[in-house]
Parts: sequence; C-alpha cells; structure tokens
Amino acid sequence: VDAAILFSDILVVPQAVGVQVDMPGGKGIVVPDPIRDSRKAQYAAAMARHDPEWLVARELRHVTRAIAEIRTAQLKENRDTTLLGFSAAPWTLLFYTVGASSRDFEPALDFLKQFPDASRDLLEAYGILVEAYCAAQVEAGAHAIQIFEAMGASLNAQLFEQWALPFLLDLGKNLKRKFPHLPLLVFARGVADSDAVNAQLAQVFDVISIDTAADPKAARSHIGSELCLQGNFDPTLLVSNDEDSLRSQVSDMLTAFNAPHSPLIANLGEGLAGKENPSLVSTFVDAVHDFSS
Repeated sequence: VDAAILFSDILVVPQAVGVQVDMPGGKGIVVPDPIRDSRKAQYAAAMARHDPEWLVARELRHVTRAIAEIRTAQLKENRDTTLLGFSAAPWTLLFYTVGASSRDFEPALDFLKQFPDASRDLLEAYGILVEAYCAAQVEAGAHAIQIFEAMGASLNAQLFEQWALPFLLDLGKNLKRKFPHLPLLVFARGVADSDAVNAQLAQVFDVISIDTAADPKAARSHIGSELCLQGNFDPTLLVSNDEDSLRSQVSDMLTAFNAPHSPLIANLGEGLAGKENPSLVSTFVDAVHDFSS
C-alpha cells in the first residue's frame, strides 16, 4: 500500500475530558455515564478550552508516542511512506458523549433540542481540543490528517448544516492556519445532500472522501476535476468474490472517478468488518496499482 494510518479510536478525545468509554466486545462503543445535562456539558467544555495542548500532552500522549514510534520504525525499515493522523469531528464526539449510538440517534437529537447553548459550547470546545490533538500528531510525525464525521447520518440536511458543518469547517480552517502545507482529508459519512456538503468542505479540505452510497462519477462532476477524492470501493465485495470480477469492479470504480486524469486516493467507502478475504484485499491493492501504471 502507499500510505499508513494511525487508527486510534475516535473516542479518546472525550476520554481526555473525563467521559468514560467502554468497548466490551460485540456491543460497539458504550458510554456508561453519558453527559445528560447542560452543567456537565459546560464542565467538559471548560476542561477542553482551559489548556488544550496540556490536556493532549497529558491524556493523549499514548497516541502521539505511537506516531513517533511508527515513524521511527518506518525509517529504520526504509519504508518512508505517508503516515496519516486521525480524529473524529466535533459532532461525532458530542453524539457519543451524550449517550447516542449507531443504533439510537435520539439521545443526541434530544440533547440539541433541550440544551442548544450547551451543545454549541461543547461542539466549539471539542473543535479546539481536536485542533490541539491533530497538531500534536503532526508534530509527532504525521504527514497528513484525516477528520472523520462518522455520525453524519444522524442529522438531516438542515441539522447537519447547523450543528456539524460549521464546526467541521472551522476545524479545517484553523488547522490550515497553523499548518498551511498540511494535507487535510475529510470523510463526512452518510450525510444527507452529500454533494452540497462536500462542495463546502472542498473549500477548506484537500481531499474529500466519499462512502459506498455515493456515485463516483457524480461526485467527480460536482467536485470538479482538480480536487482529490478518496473512496469508495464496497468492502463487501472483498468477502466473497472471484479475482477477475474484482479486478473488473476496481477498474469500473477508477474509471468512474476519472482516474488517472483526476486525482484520486483509491480506498474503501467503509471500514473493513473483519470478514474480508485477505487475498481479495491484496488483489484490490494490486488491481489499483496495475490500473495506475
């Protein structure tokens, strides 16, 4: 492959402000004592704002240490490939912080309705903390940063415009001010009206990732020929498939993206679920390289 990514779990950021996060296995992410009122939200926001660089250094140093160790190993093994840092976006962090889950969006939507001021305060504070967290990853050796809005599907188009997009854009702008030449990637998964959202994100971010539901040809048409896209192969095709069909499907995807004439990072449109056939994953990578050459 052509790049590596440090995938630290998205909820290490809430953990840094005292939110307990459990992963019992087979149940996804569990927040046993979520924030349910404005007072606790404002307290967490105040923690994030007070000295975010110090908080990251104290609570998230295991992540930055891992980046430094990966870079050392890469150079030692003469594998100087791009290393991506990673963080969730503010809305996704608030979503889990207040007790919502991929199976139940209501706690997050209810929190917005009941405590709009506290919601805005916490989203802004998470943006500040994520900025410090990403900056620390860059300083530890990451070459680029990917921001993941994992729970974009929990909001309709109007709510996403109000409660997610402004904080995502502010985060990108602030990182660009701090690191003007840093490549920034963004993945707003499952959002309503993705073409309109991605068009706005493209004003700030260098790479727009699209999920498996998106049409590559339409995405390229809306974004234009110059901006880099990332995506969006369906990982279910890596579970059971034959090699010739897989290569043809990869070629179809790359052609729809207008590769190699327009910039593209060939990737999956969703994460691996653990049931994929490793030989098919290797074939996917080889097929991309063969097409590119």
